Amino acid sequence: MGVAAFGTKINKYFAELTNISGPGTSRNMIDVSSHDSPDEWREFVAGMIDGGTFSLEGNVTSGTVATMLAALGEDSEEFIITLADDFTWTFNAFMSSLSFGAPHEDKLSFSASLKVTGTPTLAAK
Repeated sequence: MGVAAFGTKINKYFAELTNISGPGTSRNMIDVSSHDSPDEWREFVAGMIDGGTFSLEGNVTSGTVATMLAALGEDSEEFIITLADDFTWTFNAFMSSLSFGAPHEDKLSFSASLKVTGTPTLAAK
């Protein structure tokens, strides 16, 4: 049976989250093809892994804008995303983007991206 996403949270800076996605990890492939490659087929070896990016969306609340802006620092920080009290993502990241939406007939919202540096860890609680 599936697990409900309701109740997912992050340990700092962001409140009233409406969507979290990521990290979208990927591995770089290195082309090692040569004139000696069999039957003219390209050959690859695995390169480095990119930890990806977590995307966050939510409601702007009173007093959170200054806190979010403080997260745009030059140093990576540890973040923990708890998914419905069943799993946690623990990772170091930089906040790489922050934007706000203010439609004339809707709520004030934000979207942010956290660029993972190093290895993100997914663990069951």
